[in-house]
Amino acid sequence: EDVGATRLVTAFGNVGFVGLPVVAAIFGDEMVFFASLTNIPFNLALYSIGAAQLSGGAGARFDWRKVLNMPVIATLLSVVLLSRIHVPAVIADTISTLAGATIPLSMLIIGTSLGAISVRAALADWRVYVVSAVRLLVCPLLTWLVLRPFVSGALLGIPVLLAACPSAMVVTALCLQYDRSDAFASKCIFLNTI
Repeated sequence: EDVGATRLVTAFGNVGFVGLPVVAAIFGDEMVFFASLTNIPFNLALYSIGAAQLSGGAGARFDWRKVLNMPVIATLLSVVLLSRIHVPAVIADTISTLAGATIPLSMLIIGTSLGAISVRAALADWRVYVVSAVRLLVCPLLTWLVLRPFVSGALLGIPVLLAACPSAMVVTALCLQYDRSDAFASKCIFLNTI
């Protein structure tokens, strides 16, 4: 039951809430735009491939029409906004307000999920340590090995740093959405965020 959640907490890091502020601190504010471009493929992959991982057991069919959901629509709209199309202030303010609410809401979901498990149980589960080691050590190392022949400097450092982010908190919400156990995902997110 935890296979899909394991794949998601390993593959998807918390690039928005953790990664972008760290990029700004290390590489400067001007590189945050470059780093934020990674959210486009991140969202498309999370809500398509990631959702497929949670959509059912063996033999279950994934409904690709579910890929066209609000996060994917918002991602595609961000591409349009990046092209410097003028957006009325009321729409821009609404989007900004909704975007500002996502982090606190995701923390409420994680907190609710963690409230159902004990910290001792999270720290006693050896699988959580394996997933955290892969997420925090193996993923950035593989990213560095793959990209090193092609890029250097900040263009190499930023993807490696984003690959070293703890697991994305939204995985717990996706587990709940697809009726999967969110306890293991929450334990992994808790430990590798610490």
